[in-house]
Amino acid sequence: MAVVSRQQAHESFLRLMMVLFWVILGWGSSPSATWAQGKNPNATRRSHTAFDLQQFRPGPDPKGMFQTYSAENLGQWKFFLGVMLNYGWDPLFLVEEGQDKQIDVMRHQLAADVGLGIGLLSWLDLNVTLPMTLFQDGTLPTISRLGAASGRSLSGIYMRDIQIRLRFQFLREKQHGLSLAVMPSLGLPSGNADQFNGEGTLSFGINALLSKRFSRVAFALNLGYRYLDETEFLGLFVGHELTYSVGLRIDAIRRTLSIIADISGVVGLTSPGIASSPMGLFAGIRLFPMGSPTLALNIGFGIGLLSGYGSPKFRAILGFVWAPQFGSSSPRPTLSDQDNDGVPDDKDQCPRLAGSPKNQGCPIRDSDSDGIPDKKDHCPKRPGIPEAQGCPAKDTDRDGVPDHKDRCKREPGPSVTQGCPVANDTDGDGFTDKQDLCPTVAGVSASRGCPKPTVEDKDGDGIPNR
Repeated sequence: MAVVSRQQAHESFLRLMMVLFWVILGWGSSPSATWAQGKNPNATRRSHTAFDLQQFRPGPDPKGMFQTYSAENLGQWKFFLGVMLNYGWDPLFLVEEGQDKQIDVMRHQLAADVGLGIGLLSWLDLNVTLPMTLFQDGTLPTISRLGAASGRSLSGIYMRDIQIRLRFQFLREKQHGLSLAVMPSLGLPSGNADQFNGEGTLSFGINALLSKRFSRVAFALNLGYRYLDETEFLGLFVGHELTYSVGLRIDAIRRTLSIIADISGVVGLTSPGIASSPMGLFAGIRLFPMGSPTLALNIGFGIGLLSGYGSPKFRAILGFVWAPQFGSSSPRPTLSDQDNDGVPDDKDQCPRLAGSPKNQGCPIRDSDSDGIPDKKDHCPKRPGIPEAQGCPAKDTDRDGVPDHKDRCKREPGPSVTQGCPVANDTDGDGFTDKQDLCPTVAGVSASRGCPKPTVEDKDGDGIPNR
């Protein structure tokens, strides 16, 4: 029986998913599409309103920014649920040639994106977004070129095209210095193509994702391509697009507040120009009310940098992301600690070498291995003792008792007398000559080292003679 390695299974699965996406793309790309037929921009196209006007299209991604995806996967079976609301003021208007008069087509648009993501494997995520327009207010201009749609109201509540995305992570920051992933996407024609809320057919896209962290700062870059059937609206041509987004997140207060900024947009390929290449700036904050990534609240705003289609004069953003597998208020999630030194990797200056918290997770250098760090060792190349500040112990009188324990550093003596010489006792009675009143004759303590006095008792009656 053949044995398939994990890497081989990974590669086979990846190839299969990519083939399936290209097959679906081929199915959704009908021959009537302008790009497929190679028609010129003036050829007959689909409904004038068969494109999604909304340019704020969040995931949402708990590890990303407002509209910029991180290249980091969620992790197997970890998931998130998020809802993002946004209001755009004046996202579509017309300006007649040679005149300064502005014709508002879409005056207000309030939208919501409900996103669900789950990690299927350690290197593969599935992300499904259900976008909708909660309210919009607008009117098509009364122009004969629009035919029956001329003067039609655009106001109402509408569904938009469901988006399905897969994120394949190839490089991980801990092993390769940065994270890199590829994200193919598929748009299902669930929206209303008559009200600027859907493509009216399948759409396909693919993005390259790159992200990198620098302590409290996270950076992400997304570059991609989106295939759309071609649509023309009063000189605006919407079709194939190059997409881009760059985002920055600063963790100003850990587990409490992050500052976020994105710049994103598209470059129209069907008929390049400002009108088909909107660009927007998004900025705001992300709050963590539970003190962990379990719940994140997003508050922000946006402005149009290039006034292409769907780029409003002002945009307000509000939403939340619930990611229960990323952390909890009690207990807090276990932080990665590769070297098991008690210092989390995000604070460890030497994440692969066990060290001390006092030295930012790096090993404390001790060249002579005497247990005294080089910073405090006066003799870093020679083993020593703490009492001598890391230097070898001195023994001035060479009696085998180191100076720090020797009470008589300049006179040799045994350790039993703490390095001092043993006092002389000439008569061996246990009293030193200095203490003995009879140093040459053995005596007793009662006589201070002298012999016991003898008393005569000639008659033996026990009473000494006088």
